[in-house]
Amino acid sequence: YPEASAQYDVVKNGVNTDLFCKELSEEERLNLRIRMGFSSDDFVIIFAGRLSAEKGILQLARAFVNLDVPGKKLLIAGGAFFTVKIKSPVQNELTEILAPCMKNVFFTGFVKYDEIWKYYKAADTAVLPSIWDEPALLTNIEAQLCGLPVISTLSGGIPEYANPDAAILLPVDSHLEENLTAKIAGLYE
Repeated sequence: YPEASAQYDVVKNGVNTDLFCKELSEEERLNLRIRMGFSSDDFVIIFAGRLSAEKGILQLARAFVNLDVPGKKLLIAGGAFFTVKIKSPVQNELTEILAPCMKNVFFTGFVKYDEIWKYYKAADTAVLPSIWDEPALLTNIEAQLCGLPVISTLSGGIPEYANPDAAILLPVDSHLEENLTAKIAGLYE
């Protein structure tokens, strides 16, 4: 409202910084990785969020299948709808896409907010490629607070919440899957 003289402030969404800045000991990190079937040498990529098409999980799955790095593992933290255990059509498609490398994938199902930080800390990088006009992808903030490099997209408000020193933001276009594969491989290197 350029002609209005009203005073206003913009208050962005936030997360519990105390929670996501907690430390996980190396022993706790390794034990969590072992419980998921991962080793200390594996390269663990985390996707955290609702398992729905607009969150870009299918594009990530295709990129992961094509990723050629030793010890690649995909940690999928989330469910179709909070604690509901019904499998959605997106989850069925996800399972089909990941079939060639399912031994390298771990699904947590829904994770409580006060526990998710541990999964971020167990990972090596976060890939959160939302493909819709995401207002505020809080998982980007959470992952960055946990010290992870993030690969995300130039979608909606995501650029406003991503630290340019810690995040790679990709355009949502017909090359997204191949760009995800390349950028994940680059982080591995």
